[in-house]
Amino acid sequence: MSQPPTSPPPVLSYESQTQLKLARAAYRKISRAISVAKGDGWSIGIFGGLTFLLGLGDGLSMLLGVVLGAIAWTELRGAAKLRQLQPQATRLLGYNQLALGGLLVVYAACKMYAAVHGHGALSLDAGSDPDLQKMAASLDKSVQDTVNQIMFAVYAMLLVVGLGSALGMSRYYFSRQKHIETYLTETPDWIINMQKAGMTF
Repeated sequence: MSQPPTSPPPVLSYESQTQLKLARAAYRKISRAISVAKGDGWSIGIFGGLTFLLGLGDGLSMLLGVVLGAIAWTELRGAAKLRQLQPQATRLLGYNQLALGGLLVVYAACKMYAAVHGHGALSLDAGSDPDLQKMAASLDKSVQDTVNQIMFAVYAMLLVVGLGSALGMSRYYFSRQKHIETYLTETPDWIINMQKAGMTF
C-alpha cells in the first residue's frame, strides 16, 4: 500500500529568514544566561548533596546541605523561567545568588569562630608522670593551634571567594533583565511563541 505524499516543509520568506537571523543574534545573551543558571544549579546541588552526606552528625553541615539543595532547585527553576522569556526570572536568580552569598558568610563565620574559640581535640597519653603530662598538654595545644589557624584561613578564603562569586553572579543575572525586555519588544511574536512552545532555532 503506497504512502500518501507528504507535504514539503513550509519555506520561510526572505523577510522571515531575516527576522530569524536577527533573533538568533539577540537571543545569544539570554541563551548564555540559561546555560550559566543550569550549570550553576547542578553544581550547587551536587555540592549540597556531598556536604549533607559528608556532614552526617554535624548539624551545621547537614543544614548547609539542605539549604544548598533549596538554592540549587531555585536556580534550575530560574533557568526554566528564563527559557520561557520571563523577565522576572532574572530577579529570582539574582536574589537567589544573594541568598547563597549570605549562607556562605554565616557558615564560614561560624566555622571561623569555632576555629578561634574551639578546644583542642587531640590528646596524648602521658600516663601518670607529671613531666610527661605537661609535655603532652603543650604538644596538644601547639598542634591544635596550628590546625585551628589552617581551618581559619580555609574558611576565611571560602568567605571571600564565595561571597565575591555570589555577588558577581547576582549582578550578572540582574543585568539580563534588560536584554529579555528588549528581545520581547523587538522580536516578532511568531518567533517568541515558537520559543515558548519549546522549539529551538
